[in-house]
Amino acid sequence: FPGALKPLAALFLLFTVAFTPSEARLSQVFHQEVSLEELRLYGAWALVVRLDPPPTRTVSVPYSLKTQDGKRVESTYGLPVARVVVEEVIVAEGEAPEVGAALELYESESLSMFAITLEYEASGMSESPIFHRFKGENLYATHPADARFIVFLRPPAPLGRQEGPFEDAWASMAKAIDGMSAFAVGGAVLPLSRRAEVEALLNPPGARPVAPS
Repeated sequence: FPGALKPLAALFLLFTVAFTPSEARLSQVFHQEVSLEELRLYGAWALVVRLDPPPTRTVSVPYSLKTQDGKRVESTYGLPVARVVVEEVIVAEGEAPEVGAALELYESESLSMFAITLEYEASGMSESPIFHRFKGENLYATHPADARFIVFLRPPAPLGRQEGPFEDAWASMAKAIDGMSAFAVGGAVLPLSRRAEVEALLNPPGARPVAPS
């Protein structure tokens, strides 16, 4: 079963699928819907972005752990990442990203799913998590080259040391996501056509224009 868990975890992050009991002891993934009004409370950045070819990639996170029966497991976790270029900063708390900067983004559920994966491979036990999610656009789907989006993000932040039996695995994950931003919640992506709605909600003092080409 451990070999089947990681691909399903990656598919969940990309397409929001759920595990079945026969594949893991994670019987169901639950989502608590987040409204646009609530979404602003989760993210410190609201940006206008375009996709940066190639728009997605999978980052390999190698790790090892010891199971409850003393066996050593060497494995790799696939972390789906979306690649974007900043075209405008609508609002940002703290230091804002530069217009034209390339960002790599990972799903807000990724770290929780990684923790579930580690626990399952170590003990064979897992849980049914509840994730907050906004019904937004899927950046991992195919989009026109000129598509623009509004994304709500958390600024990059170092992943602190995670003490315990999975300390080395978490150190590997920390290295993998260094410098990346997480979506505020899953699905925190809107089409640019909803810009007026977003700006009315955020009521920013001003926006930084797109850099001239």
